[in-house]
Amino acid sequence: FRSPMSQPRILYIDATFLTRIGGDMNRSQFIWRTLQESFDADLLVIRRKDDSDDDIEAHKEGKHRSLVLESIKGQNAFLPSSIDHFSEGTMRKFRDLLAEREYDYIFLRSVVPALLAFECERVSPQTKVIVDSDLVFSQFTRGYWEKDRSIKNRFFLFESLKFRWFERKLYRHPYLFLLANPEDRKFLEKAYWRGTAPSRFSLLPNAIAFKDMEESVPQEKNILFFGALDSFPNIDAFTFIMDQVYSLIKATLETSGVKLFVAGRRETPIYKELIAKHGAEKHVRILGGVDDMLATVKASLFTVFPVHQTSGTRVRVLEAAKAKRTGVTTTLGAEGYDLGDDCLLVRDSAEDYAKGVIELIEDEKQCISMGE
Repeated sequence: FRSPMSQPRILYIDATFLTRIGGDMNRSQFIWRTLQESFDADLLVIRRKDDSDDDIEAHKEGKHRSLVLESIKGQNAFLPSSIDHFSEGTMRKFRDLLAEREYDYIFLRSVVPALLAFECERVSPQTKVIVDSDLVFSQFTRGYWEKDRSIKNRFFLFESLKFRWFERKLYRHPYLFLLANPEDRKFLEKAYWRGTAPSRFSLLPNAIAFKDMEESVPQEKNILFFGALDSFPNIDAFTFIMDQVYSLIKATLETSGVKLFVAGRRETPIYKELIAKHGAEKHVRILGGVDDMLATVKASLFTVFPVHQTSGTRVRVLEAAKAKRTGVTTTLGAEGYDLGDDCLLVRDSAEDYAKGVIELIEDEKQCISMGE
């Protein structure tokens, strides 16, 4: 029994996010914090093979109810490999929770646990389903395939095709889908929806908590490339910098003494290989994982993120803005943001991108004013 005056009840479903860092985690933390303010909110954490006991325990702290469901390797060869699967015992546990708590809403942070949404729709039809679809996986995996159309890379072709089939089914369910990027919304409406499905699309832009930061002066003048170093869009972006931009800015780096720093976890060999290929050891330094990425951004002159392959919105724009640092990006890197040249340089060709980098290196006052 619930009082008519009680808050609506919601179940937030996500992978572990409180113990991790990065753009996706910022979004998860923002959504979870916001939901707790307006709802009687429970948390369902999906445990995957890389999660430690400490990761799980961190999500049980607080006044909210919490539940953990174990994800297992998919048994359905027709579904994308990244879709969460659950044993029958785990699904029974989920159904019991729905029956006990009688949720008004369930909120899935990603399409990856969508099988839980399908099950909720089946056994608890009065519960409304919200899916935060900030990444269009068919587009994301297709980008990997387009970059290397070879037999050894065929996995991404198959994943892209599977996701197209899966998305065609998913986005026609009677759910509310939230997109971070208006371009992704346009794509989904054109590819799957066509205005005839009972689903709805709406925008939920990425957000980040701003607060005053102490001034930080770099020990060495540097420009910064940062992010998860094992992700395909970041590898592609760094390859663009080294293969097409570096030779155009090398002389400026030499005369100014400015270095390009590379910061992020899960470094892959391609970074050192590209630096060695261009003999750039003097001007390009890999920092790897850092304890405080925001402070690392703050200690740079500006950031570089020439995004050419991705989906969703680029949270690095916000992370740099939080540190009051401008940057040079691409049209795709700035997609989803209403920004002008007074705060962020958008350059697409290698020549224009290099000119933008040189412009900011040579005018530190402009860097500061754009960052502000």
